[in-house]
Amino acid sequence: VCEALLQAKASINDGDFRSRTALHFAVQNADTALVQTLLNAGANVNATAAGSETPLHTAAALSPEADPDAQIVTLLLS
Repeated sequence: VCEALLQAKASINDGDFRSRTALHFAVQNADTALVQTLLNAGANVNATAAGSETPLHTAAALSPEADPDAQIVTLLLS
């Protein structure tokens, strides 16, 4: 679905009612491949949701089981 939306030129940095972007949700779901896809498509790594939460804040809150090698954190920092 994400690939189809990106190909249709959907706005990648639009947020929901709390200003959470697709990148926030991909990080929250520990979907490393989707995080990489969104970043490659130009997702704003510094997008802030309500409460000033960035995708990196969300990644830092992941359990070690969800992101055992901290790949998502690494992607967001690169």
